Amino acid sequence: MILIAEQLLNHPKYNGLAEGLVNALYGRKINYRFIRGAMDIWLRDFMPIPLGRNRYLQYHYYPDYLKDYPHLRTDSGPISQSLGLDTIHSDLIMDGGNVILSPNCLIMCDKVVWENRHQYTRKALVRKLHELFGVDKVVLIGWDKQDRYGHADGMVRFIDEQSVLLSDFSARDPNVIVPLRKAGLSIQVLELEKKNISRRRWAYINFLQTPEIFLLPKLNIPEDDMALQEIKSYYPSYADQEKIFQLDCTEIVRRGGALNCISWQTQS
Repeated sequence: MILIAEQLLNHPKYNGLAEGLVNALYGRKINYRFIRGAMDIWLRDFMPIPLGRNRYLQYHYYPDYLKDYPHLRTDSGPISQSLGLDTIHSDLIMDGGNVILSPNCLIMCDKVVWENRHQYTRKALVRKLHELFGVDKVVLIGWDKQDRYGHADGMVRFIDEQSVLLSDFSARDPNVIVPLRKAGLSIQVLELEKKNISRRRWAYINFLQTPEIFLLPKLNIPEDDMALQEIKSYYPSYADQEKIFQLDCTEIVRRGGALNCISWQTQS
């Protein structure tokens, strides 16, 4: 089931996106639910992280960019309880938007090291991440300081367990490329060949993917068609079954997020 914050439905600027998202999910017979209790639309950031076997990791959601806005910090505990989620708890400071996970590999922007610097050394933090997520590989990629959020879901996504797709911004950074290569991951890049290309193109990586559907942000710029064709080439099983759709995300991209950011899904 896909969860979406009720604020998305009620905000005039996001009505079109909410309607498009509901229509796409309903059309594929995918269960969805608008939830109350969230203080913001960015569900991915504070909801617990699925670990498999219907277990979820609840972390300490206290990002530096919200320290001056405590009213925007959501305690996901009551929401998790209402959903009947089996959660385990950790003292690590994390954002769900900074977690890119496959069955055997965790990728995070190394901002997580900085956020937990008072409690853990880098080595101890990596050991803790191995333990919590039960993966063999923990890959910490470089934090681009121009992105105050430090979220990996605007930088990299898994294509399969052995390969990842990068935004072209991230592909220029050796602090991103080198750790991924050292982990033995094959790297593909979402290259959009066009002069004066929009800086908003990072949002294409922030797609919503489930086994039944692949929703790609649309920005109403010429690059939309190029991004769609490239995504189809990297995810051919979705393309072959006509599971890839575009949704207009212009308004929320202006606020620094896209489809992965505003959604969250249960494991069953």
